[in-house]
Amino acid sequence: MAFLMAMHEGLSPAQSELFWAILTFVVEFRGDPLMKVVDEDLSDGAAALAATYETAGRGVIYEHRPQSLLARRFVTDLQGFLGTLAAESQAAARRVERDAAVVLRRLEAGARQVRKTVDEGPTTALDMVTRVVAQAAREAPAKNPAPAVERPRPTIIAP
Repeated sequence: MAFLMAMHEGLSPAQSELFWAILTFVVEFRGDPLMKVVDEDLSDGAAALAATYETAGRGVIYEHRPQSLLARRFVTDLQGFLGTLAAESQAAARRVERDAAVVLRRLEAGARQVRKTVDEGPTTALDMVTRVVAQAAREAPAKNPAPAVERPRPTIIAP
C-alpha cells in the first residue's frame, strides 16, 4: 500500500479520482492473450502518453510512441478510456489531459521504482496495483457501486 500511497501523495482531488480510475483501467487491461503485460510496458506506456499530453499542453500536437507493441496498445486503449471520461466538452478534455499527464508521470515513476524496494519479478507493480484495487473493490459499499466505464472499441475494422 505504501507503494501506491507514495504515487498518490500530493495529488489534487480531481487528480486523485483520475488516479484511481486509471489504476482500475490498468487492472482490467488485457492487451493480448498471447503476451503478458509487464511493469516495463506500463511505465513506457504511461511515459509516452504523459509526454503526448504535456506536449499538447504546450500547443504542439505530437504523439509520443512507446517501444513495445503491448505498451502501444495500452496507450491506445487508455486514450479511449480517458476520452470517455472527458466526452462532455473540450474544456473537460483539456482538464483530463492535464491531470492525466501528472497521474501518468506518477504511475511511470512508481512502476520504474518499485523493483528497487520489492522485487517480485517483472510484474511487481502490476501485481501490487491489482491487489490494492481488488481489496478496495471488496471493501466498497454495495449501495454505491461505481458507474461502469465503457471500454474503447478496437480501431481495426473487420470485413
